[in-house]
Amino acid sequence: MGQRYCGIFGLLMMVSPLTNADELADRATAWMSDIFNSQHVLEVDLTKQKIRFNGCKQKAYQLAFSQQLTKQFSVEANLHYDKGELRFGVLRQKVSSKAVEVISWWHTDTLRLGLGHKVITSHKMSSPMTESLSLPTSQALGVHLEMPGMRASHNLALSLQREVWEVADFAGAANGTSLRDNQLNLQYAIAF
Repeated sequence: MGQRYCGIFGLLMMVSPLTNADELADRATAWMSDIFNSQHVLEVDLTKQKIRFNGCKQKAYQLAFSQQLTKQFSVEANLHYDKGELRFGVLRQKVSSKAVEVISWWHTDTLRLGLGHKVITSHKMSSPMTESLSLPTSQALGVHLEMPGMRASHNLALSLQREVWEVADFAGAANGTSLRDNQLNLQYAIAF
């Protein structure tokens, strides 16, 4: 798994910055299809989100792989990379985060039920006044439900997630200390 994981990032590094997301997705699909040599369709999707305003820049990248194993079952794997920069006068902070997520989906005609596991493998912050900090990492377990909305172009998604942050070796916390975050997310999406 480690070699394949590095291979994906190697594939990302081979593509020039001017290459568009569709070309990258096609290259990633061909590379992954060669590795798995599967009869089922492997879908690859690269999304980029960006926000910028005075003193703040944030970018989020997600590389998603989806493999339909049977008519009723599929598996998704997502690689996340987020980075942000905050500037206020002489203060300049940078934050970056890397995560891996795997979700198993069971399908019916009208809805999808998923069980997922997400691990934040790296969470760092740097500032000119201090050394670089490795912030606590986390693991999350989630149950996801997706169903159609009021129209064909609408989608309703509900997810229950429990995230556990390991804070040992951070800010003088005692070994074995952890924080929990329980989340209920409801999303109604409309495609244009």
